[in-house]
Amino acid sequence: PPVSLDQFVPRLASDLGCTDVVRRRAEELVVQAVDAGITTGVHPSGFAAACLYMPACAHDAPLTQAAAAAAAGVTVETVRNHRDTLLSVVE
Repeated sequence: PPVSLDQFVPRLASDLGCTDVVRRRAEELVVQAVDAGITTGVHPSGFAAACLYMPACAHDAPLTQAAAAAAAGVTVETVRNHRDTLLSVVE
């Protein structure tokens, strides 16, 4: 079966060396995004990368869009676009 969005967050967080705080917040963002219906048809690893990038910035963690994109195998523009979409639904 296809890998779900929430399965990408722990793997990418580990690959990127994210803290547990950043990983947990990213997992919360995934739940909010799924509940808001904005994850249909998106590339799951790119969306997971954006979910990690946002809390990393908020917690002054050293994660760039480029690093998140490279780990997810997507472009920086993909991470940026998903980040912008997330910003529209984040509580």
